[in-house]
Amino acid sequence: MERIRQVWHFFDQNKDYTDVLFYAYPNHEYRVIVRQEHYVDFLTELFKAQLLLRLEWSTI
Repeated sequence: MERIRQVWHFFDQNKDYTDVLFYAYPNHEYRVIVRQEHYVDFLTELFKAQLLLRLEWSTI
């Protein structure tokens, strides 16, 4: 739970307030809306917070 809050804080501190929107629900459930142009940034922050084990891009 602390790791997702780190990611939330990262995006909450930047100047673009609509890049990533977090919604907290009971039982530690979160929903997130990410603007397409910030998707890579969001995934990278999840990886840094060790919420993702691996990132991979394909050129297909």
